[in-house]
Amino acid sequence: MSGTETTTTSHMLALLRRFDLRQSQMLDLILRQQELLGRLERDMREGFDRIDRDVEEVKCDLVLAGNNILNRLSEHYQTTMRLAGLERPPMPRT
Repeated sequence: MSGTETTTTSHMLALLRRFDLRQSQMLDLILRQQELLGRLERDMREGFDRIDRDVEEVKCDLVLAGNNILNRLSEHYQTTMRLAGLERPPMPRT
């Protein structure tokens, strides 16, 4: 081998080593990003599950509040009807 071939081969090997190093770095970066994406997806799923649970609780609370209001209205109506019955003047007998 002549001197230029040796130099060319040496430079080529150095270039290939740099490519290999860059490829390893990129692979590590991709693996870290994939891990972060996996964590983010898991956190989002858990967050959506919590939101769904909270929405269900709010719906239940609204139903309970609606029932409570209806019960109070019914009691108020019954009380009003009883009071109206007591306040009516007696019907004259003929």
